[in-house]
Amino acid sequence: MWDIDWKSRADALIQSVLLSGADKAGIISSHEIVLDRSFREMCASNVCGNYGRCWMCPPDVGDIDILMNRLEGYNLVLVYQTIQEMKKSNDYDEMLQAGDIHNRIAQKLRSVFVEAGIQNALHIGAGGCRLCSICAKKLGQPCCHPKKAMPSLEAYGINVAKMAEAADMEYMGRQGSVHYFGAVFFNL
Repeated sequence: MWDIDWKSRADALIQSVLLSGADKAGIISSHEIVLDRSFREMCASNVCGNYGRCWMCPPDVGDIDILMNRLEGYNLVLVYQTIQEMKKSNDYDEMLQAGDIHNRIAQKLRSVFVEAGIQNALHIGAGGCRLCSICAKKLGQPCCHPKKAMPSLEAYGINVAKMAEAADMEYMGRQGSVHYFGAVFFNL
């Protein structure tokens, strides 16, 4: 399935991502990604409570300049989105549950890329890693799953609203829904 031209290969990859549970997916050039250090500063405000308490969140995820430079090694980005309807608008627990659903799908995408023969892919997700129920950082231990742990888009300084626009996806949904984004940087 992957021994065909670029367009067919990209379409097949998008279809596999959708079959894995994403609601929308598209491939854009990495040059369309807008980077901004201020997103890392928002992490430092610690609204989510994970700053310094999760290996995949700042400051432990790494220096912002090193992370942003790492993105330059890729020419394509698969952007995907999950959309969850909420029973109660702005219910924090429902938003967390929607984030957990999104992150389970994000983990599935690792095998999609391996099956596609794309070995050197950088998976970046929504919010904190959420792979473990309690991050080993909180227990003073090293990461339990360093090959599966997933940093957030904001930790890399990615402007998610601009990324969504480049991928022709709505950043903000209608009242009563929550939209989460993830991205996989890769080369073809």
